[in-house]
Amino acid sequence: MQEMHGAALSIQRETGLPASVILAQAALESDWGRAAIGTYNVFGIKGEGSKGSIKVLTREYVNGKALRTYAAFAKFGSFEEAFAAYAKLIHNGNHPRAVAAKSDPVRYAKALQGSYATDPKYANKLISIMRSQGLL
Repeated sequence: MQEMHGAALSIQRETGLPASVILAQAALESDWGRAAIGTYNVFGIKGEGSKGSIKVLTREYVNGKALRTYAAFAKFGSFEEAFAAYAKLIHNGNHPRAVAAKSDPVRYAKALQGSYATDPKYANKLISIMRSQGLL
């Protein structure tokens, strides 16, 4: 957990993305690192990482219905790599509402819903984690 906290603070300093939400996402996506994909992918980032990729059974929401499907998820060599990939993903042009809301963790969390994750309760889950962990 300490490694993730340091990596989140580093990303916040470099990009302005809120460490509180980054940590909440890591908690939600990987059960605080216990279920990280390929050891370090705590964000469920799809595609290729520095260590390739791994196929994983996942749940996606399509038209409000949960579907199980396999997808390729990135493998990283460290939490720092995973957190840097997360920041790059947020700034890739597909999450402009989140980038615009980065000064407010609650607004940022709400802006991620629908663009970062398909779970219709994603923002509420992030906000709940932030509150329960004293991150808000």
